[in-house]
Amino acid sequence: MFSLGNRIFIGLLLFVAVLLAWFGFQLSFLGGSNYYLFASFLIGLTAILTISRSRLAFLTFSFLYVVTVVWAFWESGVDGWALAPRLGLFTVIGLWMLTPSYRTPLGLSPKFKGSAFFWSGFAVLLLISVAYTFNTDQISGHTN
Repeated sequence: MFSLGNRIFIGLLLFVAVLLAWFGFQLSFLGGSNYYLFASFLIGLTAILTISRSRLAFLTFSFLYVVTVVWAFWESGVDGWALAPRLGLFTVIGLWMLTPSYRTPLGLSPKFKGSAFFWSGFAVLLLISVAYTFNTDQISGHTN
């Protein structure tokens, strides 16, 4: 049986898949990117594989995340404000999938190789990113 957190997470995955499919279809119909239709399919597949407790759920989402990062940089370059909406949701989903509470029901080891280094490095990177963002996001010429 899945924990309450994982059941909510699966519901979130299904909700995101439906939203991405709906808006992705509209964007594609208007001549925009087909990426969102692709992402909706893989998010939905990840949810279904999670429900069936398949390790492929983790691999499916990992593939989607790598494709998303490549697509986001291709579309936005290194503009942090343009990358944030393209990567934010998928990063949060991926971070949840790295937690022991998600990994254990799939039969994966609760800790992955290098997890202690990853989580501490992630915390430091997050702090540096927030500090950098607030330091550089100032109105020029503003005197007070």
